[in-house]
Amino acid sequence: MLGQAIGRTMRSNACGPAASDLNTLIHMRMLHTLQDGPKTFQELLAFRGVAPATLSRSLDAMSRHGWIERIPHPDDKRQILLQATHSGRAYFQEVIGAALQQLQESMQQLNDEERDTIALALRLLQRTLK
Repeated sequence: MLGQAIGRTMRSNACGPAASDLNTLIHMRMLHTLQDGPKTFQELLAFRGVAPATLSRSLDAMSRHGWIERIPHPDDKRQILLQATHSGRAYFQEVIGAALQQLQESMQQLNDEERDTIALALRLLQRTLK
């Protein structure tokens, strides 16, 4: 449900001919991962579990839109770090905020019992995923 809201928000915010390469949750997952700080390409591959070509295309699209930048690794001159730019972090927060707003509006259509059931399910899911 949140993923669908994020997708709708991304599609509604995207414009222009290059927007089609940004309409995936992979980009949001990458921006989320980079919120904690810079990562190497290999770290992103391991953490996100996507194919190298998919990751490379995603990072290129994100770079074209100014959401990430490549910086030298401070300890290993052979490595490049990828980090979210201010614009990338702001876009991530904007999309997540709008998606949560859509989700909240959808939840208001439910009755108290249905909301309680969802709250219980989320607590159980959270406990299961720990």
